Amino acid sequence: MSKDHKLSTKYSVFFILLCLLGSWISWQTVIVHFQTKNGLAGAGGVCNISQEFNCQAVVNSNWSTIAGLPLGAFGIVFYLSLICLLLQSYYSKFWSQRQLFILYTPALILSALASIFLFCISKFVVQVICPLCLMLYLVSFLLLILVIVVIRQSEGTVLAVVFREYRQLIIDFKNALVQIKIAALGEYLLSLGLIAVTILGIMVALRFSEYNYKTQVVSWPVKEKLAIDLKLEPGINSDYYFGDLTAPIQIVEFADFQCPFCRMLGSQVKDWLSGYQGKYYFVYLNYPLDQSCNPDMKRPLHQVACYLAELSRCAGEQGKFWEAYYYLVRLDEESFQGGVREGEEQILQKLLPFAGLEESAVRSCLDSGRQIVNIQEDIQRARMHQVTGTPALFINGQKVSNISERTIHNIMDKILEK
Repeated sequence: MSKDHKLSTKYSVFFILLCLLGSWISWQTVIVHFQTKNGLAGAGGVCNISQEFNCQAVVNSNWSTIAGLPLGAFGIVFYLSLICLLLQSYYSKFWSQRQLFILYTPALILSALASIFLFCISKFVVQVICPLCLMLYLVSFLLLILVIVVIRQSEGTVLAVVFREYRQLIIDFKNALVQIKIAALGEYLLSLGLIAVTILGIMVALRFSEYNYKTQVVSWPVKEKLAIDLKLEPGINSDYYFGDLTAPIQIVEFADFQCPFCRMLGSQVKDWLSGYQGKYYFVYLNYPLDQSCNPDMKRPLHQVACYLAELSRCAGEQGKFWEAYYYLVRLDEESFQGGVREGEEQILQKLLPFAGLEESAVRSCLDSGRQIVNIQEDIQRARMHQVTGTPALFINGQKVSNISERTIHNIMDKILEK
């Protein structure tokens, strides 16, 4: 591959700046990942704009890692590798910057396709958008556009130019092997070495972050329980709880049965607390993100959430709240597709035999609307404690910034030490 084409400096500079930006954003996602998993991240900022735009919620999904490593780590390796190869081309006798840009094309196309795939997963499966991830998707497309602009300055179509350069690369590589062109082979090996060092550096940094967390105790204010007004006396207007009311740890959750992360937490929290028998009690309160009963909602979001909250409390009138709760937190997203009324009726018909409910009593409760008053009281209590999204978890009256099994265990251990 002869080095016959110089690349305008402005393209190289813009390319390097975009890669540096991509590396920095990727690193920020790695920081958010470890902070979230370890319960050290704060609320607010560009990463947590709202219920729909929330990096921490995406981190808590099953799509945030590959082989146990956060996706941002692979982004750092990718962008730094592009920079290393481009800088190497400035003194290379084997390839030019323009040719390298052309060789980048397949990787950048795959990067753009991966961005589209991850956006669709985030939007339609996780149902929460990560603002930092959106920035990375934009960087991927800008890099691809920049490379296409460079390629269009060559003769032929984009695909023809890319194919021609890759074919020449293979020919030159074979010649290097046959003619023992040490310099050319050295450049290939140097490129691989730079990429390997980058990967190794990221791995060490990630492992160090994990080690650093393990050597510190989660900072948690060990205080007396702050006042969260609860109604724990038996009756149809009671707040529902499990655990020992005399225990030193009070856990209160404000949640929405249509919220995917509330359902994820709800299906796991009792298992998370299994090692703390007699040390806590857990109270469930409603904060449906649904305009039909929540005046805090300014636009439609979870259009079945108020119905599900009411349905669970109507089941509670028959002593079956927790049976209804465990059914509702295991619903999948398909349960909320289609018309609102049709979806509500399908959920009711499946819940009745699962929880052993008397249908006429449930329908009478729903028709009366008497449980809406209790749900609105929950919403009022949520407002008093600055709850704006779900799930919101409070331990002894202090809000848990990021919810994970590890965070909860560390906080509970901290309280029990005093």
